[in-house]
Amino acid sequence: MSRSFAVAVLAASSAATIAGISLAETRPVIGMMGGGCLMMEMLMGQAVTGSQSAMGAMAVHPGAGIGAVVEGRLAFLKNELGITSDQLGVWNAYAGAVKGRVDVLQNARESVTERMQQGSATDRMDARIEGLEAIVEAMKAVKPATEKLYAALNDKQKKTADELIGVDCGAM
Repeated sequence: MSRSFAVAVLAASSAATIAGISLAETRPVIGMMGGGCLMMEMLMGQAVTGSQSAMGAMAVHPGAGIGAVVEGRLAFLKNELGITSDQLGVWNAYAGAVKGRVDVLQNARESVTERMQQGSATDRMDARIEGLEAIVEAMKAVKPATEKLYAALNDKQKKTADELIGVDCGAM
């Protein structure tokens, strides 16, 4: 299995885990704001499934929160990057910055999901704007720690980081 495919499967399972609700209970992601942004899909409570993407092979785990997905993603990144003992300080700062945004994103998800399911067209647009603003805020908060981590990586690790960190519209 290629690294890119493994990352794609992990990303899809993360989205599915966060969703906690079936696609039958959600509106499809359509329009110019739809698709291509895993963090937005997570905030909207929408799962990626096999019918939408080859990445949907992983099972949905209802009730899991963003925190559980973040922990898994961080463990995956640490392993894939091959963080050394000399790099643990900057890694821990990065992981702490990412974890520090979990509550903000979880609260945004709860608010946005409700409005996406029950709101009018303009309420849903406002919910998407709110969700995107939460993502931008999270990315800005994590960027300094990401820059320090990246500076501490060797060339091979940087190549891996270039493939795994900051893809789509997510900060990690």
